[in-house]
Amino acid sequence: MVDSSRARVEEVWSPPVQGTFKINVDASFNFVTSEAGYGFLIRNFGGFIIDGFAAKFRRFSPLVAEGIGLQAAIKFAANRHLGSCLVEIDSLQIKSLLSSLPDLIPWEVAAIIQNQKRLLSCLVNVSISFVPRSANECASWIACAVRNGTLLPGWISNPPAQLVKLLAKDMLNVSG
Repeated sequence: MVDSSRARVEEVWSPPVQGTFKINVDASFNFVTSEAGYGFLIRNFGGFIIDGFAAKFRRFSPLVAEGIGLQAAIKFAANRHLGSCLVEIDSLQIKSLLSSLPDLIPWEVAAIIQNQKRLLSCLVNVSISFVPRSANECASWIACAVRNGTLLPGWISNPPAQLVKLLAKDMLNVSG
């Protein structure tokens, strides 16, 4: 007998509806070196990569790294005039801070969160959603790879084998 109350259902990436882009973003942080990286990829309703970006930098907390990554993705969407976008992050704290009162936002990310709120107020067709890491594996892999210095230029048009494997897994969730 299986106890269904304890069974975990792993959430997986799902494509956006036609006419909408999905941007998955994540950050990675090394507590020893304070090196961080973020990465995001933009996919269409067919699950195909449209664009993406990744960067390595130094910060003092994973929260700041997640905030910087999300801010970069929002700016990228605005600058590319993508139209309707769903941005998915696996940081519940950052997602929650976007709807928090200014006095409740930790000082280290206050400016980042306020800037995100300002950007989002100008972008009518961009929304932010929380997803578990299992539905954000590609962005997570990109963030770790850029932080570790193993993400090569041209990764969007020529994805590394490990990323191809994750993308193929995600494509299993794309219908017809």
